[in-house]
Amino acid sequence: MSMNLSPERLDYLLERYAANRCTPQELLELMEAMQQDGGEEIIHRRLERIWREGAEVDEGSLPDRERIFNAITGDASVVPASGRRSLWRWVPAAAAVIVLLCGAGYWYARSMRGVPPGEAGGAAPVVKKDIAPAGNKAILTLSDGTDVVLDSAPDGAVSRQGGSMVMKKGGGELAYQAAANAERRALSEPVYNKITTPRGGKYMVVLPDGSKVWLNAASVLRFPTTFTGSDRTVELWGEAYFEIEKDKSKPFYVKANHMQVSVLGTSFNIMAYEEEGVVRTTLLDGAVQVMGPSGSSLRLSPGQEVRCGKDGALQLVKDALPEESVAWKNDLFYFRGADIQSIMRQLARWYDIDVAYAGAVNGKFYAKIPRNTNLSIVLRALALTNKLNFTQEGKKVTVIP
Repeated sequence: MSMNLSPERLDYLLERYAANRCTPQELLELMEAMQQDGGEEIIHRRLERIWREGAEVDEGSLPDRERIFNAITGDASVVPASGRRSLWRWVPAAAAVIVLLCGAGYWYARSMRGVPPGEAGGAAPVVKKDIAPAGNKAILTLSDGTDVVLDSAPDGAVSRQGGSMVMKKGGGELAYQAAANAERRALSEPVYNKITTPRGGKYMVVLPDGSKVWLNAASVLRFPTTFTGSDRTVELWGEAYFEIEKDKSKPFYVKANHMQVSVLGTSFNIMAYEEEGVVRTTLLDGAVQVMGPSGSSLRLSPGQEVRCGKDGALQLVKDALPEESVAWKNDLFYFRGADIQSIMRQLARWYDIDVAYAGAVNGKFYAKIPRNTNLSIVLRALALTNKLNFTQEGKKVTVIP
């Protein structure tokens, strides 16, 4: 039995997926194709052809699925040397599809031959009113305790705070423009502001030194309106991605729960939600020093991650996947062996929903799903990759094993 999609359409969808450019409808089209009778075998053959053409190897030396998966997820030594440049543009698509096919629970669909997609493990969630993704929403708390609702405030000057002009710009950006040196030196005490994103909100802040901070949903950043001392220190609750301006005379510190990150100039992500039970610092570029509550410290190189649990112990992960950690900033949900509980916590923060479970739910999920789409699309995509169903009433979503 052949797939409904033509080979040309399938290749088009895989290439769109490789570039993270799939629309929600195209994503569902690809996932439903995998769910069809014979779909997994057909897609695997298409990926083999793509691999063979890109790597220019003969059938006898074609890597098997396990070796392909290992190459995609980190063991590049198994990738044939010839044709490597043309091959790598397909790696994200191959990874996405193979990971989806290897996900716990997906093989259940293979035992349901003859059952149309959507009747088992892929049922569309029962939705009475769909929920849109998070938008540019935040509250700025000034030094005198005044709250400014940024999503409803007009663009332009918001306030003058401690030697900086606070400017709201379009596209969910708040910028602090430092005043002249004389005005900054006149400050006797630092003045602090706080920006809070609610569940269902996100925002970006340009600090007085030019450093940029992207705040994920349900996060708080506290910072001085002017960096007048010997260092630059901010505090974070929740999750943020940082791009720090270099200044060797003033090191930059981020305090998150019981952990402190010290940097000079670098790009990194910190996830410090209380409900996750662990603080994660993932380094993309440069170098950072992470200090735990007991005084122990670890130095990170790009591509590494430090995890700090409730016991305060630091754990270095040398083979972290930065793409996974910063996927949220790039408008993606990236689940690589995630359990449904951690996934639903992400959805709760992003869509401002409450989650309930109609029984015990086990298994792992592997998927990339656009974050800039309605909740029903995300739930349907999750249902297509595992034996789960969802119901939604208002802001309450129930997970059904």
